[in-house]
Amino acid sequence: SHGAVLGHDEGLSWPADLYLEGHDQYRGWFHSSLLVAVNDREQAPYRGVLTHGFTLDGEGRKMSKSLGNYVSPLDVAGERGAEILRLWVSMIDFLEDMRMSDETLERNAETYRKVRNTFRYLLGNLHEFDPENDRVAYSDMEEIDRWALQRLEQLRVRLIRAYDSYEYHVVYHGVHQFAAVTLSSFYFDILKDRLYTYPAGSA
Repeated sequence: SHGAVLGHDEGLSWPADLYLEGHDQYRGWFHSSLLVAVNDREQAPYRGVLTHGFTLDGEGRKMSKSLGNYVSPLDVAGERGAEILRLWVSMIDFLEDMRMSDETLERNAETYRKVRNTFRYLLGNLHEFDPENDRVAYSDMEEIDRWALQRLEQLRVRLIRAYDSYEYHVVYHGVHQFAAVTLSSFYFDILKDRLYTYPAGSA
């Protein structure tokens, strides 16, 4: 496949940046591509290899049309929204086999609501905020506000590292934990008195 595609299509060069396939291909496509490329060009046809598990039903059986336990991504997106399907994809450690069920999708929908509500709350309280005129210097912030910004920076570093390593489930769990626990259950709860009783221009 690398010989037929890479270097022939505009914008594609040899070797491939990444080969992506199921873990059943170690002795299949990955191996045969490697043998042919090393024999032909003395180099692997890919810079990296990433394998994923299989999608299972809620009982741990491999999904198949013949068993009738196949779930169409289009049906999930149509019934629950594309965001819920994207969340399911991001929450799983794709290196392992992954289960999909109504219960799993409902948990994802609940996570989506929590994260979305957190951002709605933030945006609602930032109404008419002008960074040029209303920004508070870090040194003038309350200790709890500096703590929240430090936690946000720690999260940012962790998420970039996870993205670079294809660990999207780490991103999912990090964002969920930060939105639902660090912000919503802790930081916002402490801020309520200031938000509702202090004047708009206060720190």
